[in-house]
Amino acid sequence: MQAARNLFADVFKSAAAPPAPAAAAAAAAAASAAAAAKLPLQKLYLAGIDRLIAISAIQGGTAAAAAAAAAATATAAAAADEDLADDDASDAPPAAAAAAAAAETAAAAAAGIIISIRHYRIIFNKAEGAAPGAPPAVKLEEIGPQIELKPDRVRLASAEMWRSAVKSMEKARAEQQKQQQQQQQQQQQQQQQQQQQQKKKNKNKTTNEFGDTIGRVHVGTPDIHRLQQLQSPLLYKLQRAERRMKQQQQQQQQEEEQQQE
Repeated sequence: MQAARNLFADVFKSAAAPPAPAAAAAAAAAASAAAAAKLPLQKLYLAGIDRLIAISAIQGGTAAAAAAAAAATATAAAAADEDLADDDASDAPPAAAAAAAAAETAAAAAAGIIISIRHYRIIFNKAEGAAPGAPPAVKLEEIGPQIELKPDRVRLASAEMWRSAVKSMEKARAEQQKQQQQQQQQQQQQQQQQQQQQKKKNKNKTTNEFGDTIGRVHVGTPDIHRLQQLQSPLLYKLQRAERRMKQQQQQQQQEEEQQQE
């Protein structure tokens, strides 16, 4: 950043003729005009715009930064003089504090980056000596407060954020088209996979009226001997009882046969 990067602010400051309250304002206008001369000019479409908020980033140590610091100091000094003239001697400390703050701002402007915020009202005037039908002359009238910000901590943007902020509409549209094409390809692949799965023959499966799939399960030959084995203690007890009954019946039969003999 060699000078003010905001093209709108530089162009309008160089084109407009703002009121000159002090010599500092003239110096700031001259520095802005010099910075605007270095930057390429573009067309400005101001139809329907009434006000303009210009935000500029100025590198410390340049002529524009020095002019901005001088303007801030002159504004603070003028405010301090008005306070001293209007108020009593008891109000002197606030004015001194304002002057000290302005001095700190001027010192901070010498190093680092200054964020300058200005609020203008757009005025269209008839150009002097212009031919009939010529466009009007554009002038700016400053109406808002002058704000000078100095960031104490700076964090660089990530590569993705920088690319998204810098890329043009054509690149953004191309990326959107690529994403849409990729999504369409994925959907087509999924549909093809589903169709291939449906084409496979499913044996021993039937679909009823409700859409439920019913399949047959083929079980191997059962082991009858294993099924006949007693695996429950209750069944063991029953078997013992049956054996006892059989033994008792056999004993009774043997006794009857002996008696008959």
